[in-house]
Amino acid sequence: MKIILGDADGKMMIINAATTPGTFFSYPVNNITGNTTYEVSVWIINICTGNNGCYPTPPNLSFNLFTNAGVPIVVITTGNINPIAGGRWLRYHAQFTTPLNCTNLLLKMNDATEGGCGNDFAIDDIELRECVMIKPIPVPVVAKPVNKEPKQIAKQIKPIAKPVVTQEQSPAALKRTSNTISSEREQPVNTKPAIKDIPVKIPVPEILLTRTNTLVKTIETPEAEMLIELYDNGEIDGDTVTVYHNNKLLVANAGLSEKPVRFKIKIDKQHPHHELVMVANNLGSIPPNTSLMVITANDQRYELFISSSEQKNARVVIELKE
Repeated sequence: MKIILGDADGKMMIINAATTPGTFFSYPVNNITGNTTYEVSVWIINICTGNNGCYPTPPNLSFNLFTNAGVPIVVITTGNINPIAGGRWLRYHAQFTTPLNCTNLLLKMNDATEGGCGNDFAIDDIELRECVMIKPIPVPVVAKPVNKEPKQIAKQIKPIAKPVVTQEQSPAALKRTSNTISSEREQPVNTKPAIKDIPVKIPVPEILLTRTNTLVKTIETPEAEMLIELYDNGEIDGDTVTVYHNNKLLVANAGLSEKPVRFKIKIDKQHPHHELVMVANNLGSIPPNTSLMVITANDQRYELFISSSEQKNARVVIELKE
């Protein structure tokens, strides 16, 4: 399924942003299927080049999808979109899985830039696509029939011990019992082989295979709903990161600043192991790409200083404490 919002006649939307940060676009998305993986994407271009001595302020946007109850599903943050000579369209995207019984979502677009000169941009081709995994067709396995002669089957049956004669049983009754047991055991039993479900293994993204994934810390915690926040560590210099959770894309092209990028994960007996991998999309103006990760679980708080580059990702492991 592909939903294109407002793509009438191939037109774009041009925004002359307000002087204060806030929401500039809100749109309901209906006919959503629960427990289904989707990809949301959008194309953006900075259209302000500046003149008359004005250095244009770059837009800093975020795209948020919520359930009707206001629960955040996914967020895409762009960071500062600086002007490029001649202009260039940039695509931002992320994958997410809808909650069970979810039928509607709400899309909100926010601009975090203060007003002044600049902060003008255009948006086009907002798309929501259902992601479908194509599974290979299994090849049926035909079992060869096993032919055994009755004599061979009889040889495999262990001899039955003679019954013990008691006062309540006559020899004739014992003989009938012995013959009945022998007859039942000489019949071969046909059982169907047990069929086990083969778990679907999530493929490792290429960016995690081509870079070193350095372990930053392993955290053990009891069952909890964990809040994870990402900040830029030190001077705000335009760092952007992508976050993978157990090899699945969780946050795409998130711009780091003093305002946190937030998401939650649940750790329990059904979900005892979590791996978060931070991938540097750029190095900012002050290499390397550095961030502060704050993890809050129950009454525990962990602060991790993350450093990543174009050759090295940063990996954090969270395990359920028994």
